[in-house]
Amino acid sequence: GQGTTISINTSANHTVTFFSVDNVGNVGATNTIYAALDKVAPGTTSDETGLWHSANYVITLTPSDALSGVFYTNYSVDGTPGQGTTIAINTSGNHTVTFFSVDNMGNAEPANTVYALLDKAQPAISMVSPQSPPLTKATAIVFNVTDVHSGLVETDCASRGPWSVECNKRV
Repeated sequence: GQGTTISINTSANHTVTFFSVDNVGNVGATNTIYAALDKVAPGTTSDETGLWHSANYVITLTPSDALSGVFYTNYSVDGTPGQGTTIAINTSGNHTVTFFSVDNMGNAEPANTVYALLDKAQPAISMVSPQSPPLTKATAIVFNVTDVHSGLVETDCASRGPWSVECNKRV
């Protein structure tokens, strides 16, 4: 088209070629410029599975931006901020992890949330009754078993000696 203004409205890498012609037909040199318009925020994925882990582990974030490129990635674990694409999870608990990336044009994606689940503690078991062995008659032995993070899958028992012991497994 003719004129002195070119409008670029779509997100993409654009090549703009222009020249001028005067009133007597003289044609000026052809010029080329490259213009990039990026109105699209980047996207970031996480390799967090949402499953419980029993040892320290790392969440890897993968940001991408097809036009201007990723400038940085921010995250927080339970409200404590950080920056980068690897997040070390090394304390037991159900941790809220939020993250987002910003591209080189300043476009920020909405925050994403995943949950990092780490349980390094063993279940706790304590005898509730009877309060004072030895046992002289058939007695129900009651235990209290707890796990503060991931929960219990199974409780089991065994006995040594001439007694017969019945144990209940719970799943």
